[in-house]
Amino acid sequence: MMGHIAFYPTLAYNLIRNYVQPQRWQWYSRVDDHLLLGALPFRSMVDALKDEKVAGVVCCTEEFETKAAYNGMSEEEWKEHGIQFHHVPMHDFTGSASTSSLHSAVKFIDSITGDGSCVYVHCKAGRTRSATVAVCYLMFKRNMQPKEAFDHLQHHRPQVILRPENEEMFPSAAETSSERRAIWLFPILSSFLAFRAESMRNLQMFVFLTSGTHVRREMRSEDIADHEHLMPDSSSDSASICVDSSSLYLESSQLIHDGLDPSEVSRLRKDLEKALELLAQKEEKCQELMRLQQSTDSDLHNLTEQLFTEAYKLVDEEKAQRRLAEKRYAECKLKVDVLEGEVEGLKSVVKGKRSIAQRFLSPGPSSPEKSRNPFSRKNRSLSASRSMVSFSEPVDVIQQDPQLFDQFIHWREEKFNLKSNSEFLLRVVEEDIKPCLLFRNRELAKDVFQSIQSNELEIEKVRFNENETTCALTETWKPCPYKMKVRPNSDWKSISILARNRIASVCDFYTYIRYLSQGLVQSDLSRIYFHLLGLRKNILLAKLGFPLESGESTRSA
Repeated sequence: MMGHIAFYPTLAYNLIRNYVQPQRWQWYSRVDDHLLLGALPFRSMVDALKDEKVAGVVCCTEEFETKAAYNGMSEEEWKEHGIQFHHVPMHDFTGSASTSSLHSAVKFIDSITGDGSCVYVHCKAGRTRSATVAVCYLMFKRNMQPKEAFDHLQHHRPQVILRPENEEMFPSAAETSSERRAIWLFPILSSFLAFRAESMRNLQMFVFLTSGTHVRREMRSEDIADHEHLMPDSSSDSASICVDSSSLYLESSQLIHDGLDPSEVSRLRKDLEKALELLAQKEEKCQELMRLQQSTDSDLHNLTEQLFTEAYKLVDEEKAQRRLAEKRYAECKLKVDVLEGEVEGLKSVVKGKRSIAQRFLSPGPSSPEKSRNPFSRKNRSLSASRSMVSFSEPVDVIQQDPQLFDQFIHWREEKFNLKSNSEFLLRVVEEDIKPCLLFRNRELAKDVFQSIQSNELEIEKVRFNENETTCALTETWKPCPYKMKVRPNSDWKSISILARNRIASVCDFYTYIRYLSQGLVQSDLSRIYFHLLGLRKNILLAKLGFPLESGESTRSA
């Protein structure tokens, strides 16, 4: 009863101690080269035990403990893994094994370890019951004294314990090896014989009272040894107790007829009736306790199963969240690296390039000798001629379109919003981009324009092939050293150099205005405006078939 009630709490205690103190409170420990001592093994430990060269298992738990444990290993599962199994059942806290069971366990361990394999001896916690078998094996195999064997065991597994009454039974020394081997049998055998003697005396007294047979002799040690295989069973005892009251009166009449004192017989009959009544009450209480025990075991089993299920669920959720976080971290890091690269490229373009307006409006170098005497006749004639040229010939400067610039200013006030119906963007699309992307394959050209706007277009250079192929956009037969893909899940299309340059010029324009909308360009308004004009000029050059001007674009597809 005690083992049933305390099974789940003590198992949880050992699990917690193993988790908190994994070095001091190990789940299993190696005692010597061929013996491992530990707690209840789970299915997840089979591979680790195989790595320890375990070929046999000695189980010291009761049958209900193996079934009640979540993911516990049964005899059939051990055999499926090719590991031999030996069962030495013992009651937890109060029980022990018989002499023959311990002898059988020691012989089993010796037979397995003969070829260099190891044996795993376990109970629920690997502290007392399995330690008993391990001490017996050390005494048998190494001729150790009980105290010496237990100290050796405790050195390798500190959590093993020995009850005080068992420690007092161990003698301090033994003269012969045969005595040392027999010492571990004495405490178990003596307690076993005492229990059997008391049971036989109670049974003898009960038979005497119920049948009227005069039993005068005492139980001898030989009788106890003959009945050593008997174990008291609660079901058989309860059946023997249920005696009909009518038989008691018949037996008492027989005793009076045999010449016994009627008052003595009446007294014995009353005592027997009281004893039977008490036994019936105790039997009823025992049945109630059994029902309570079964209910408690069922509740504890369900609670443990739910506990382990929730624990596994929490662990799985934590692992999933961790994998998701790592994936998001890698994606964010990749995005940051890409943005940093784009920012560095944009900075190099913006800082390393002179303004278009400064390029055309900056005066040319003048000779020092000519500027010494500005009032000389020669210089006056040159100034006059230059002034005449300024009125008669056009100057090589950019003539700003005031209407287009006003539209650009309005778009700037909208913070360069790409989704707005800005007149500036609509004008660029209608005047420059759509004519530039006007190909014979109009359907594919439309997909290319939409892909550029959504920043999904991919262009790659392929190995140059002198053989001409058909360009997917122009539908003409010419060399196609590039390929493109308008969607991530679409097919690659071969394109010519002309189609690639026209697409790249539009991509340059959309890349720059995308940087503007994201606030990555830190420059004054005039520089931004003239840079956009340069990109529009590139679109016009690409549409006419001229190569793109170097330094005027940042490629991004």
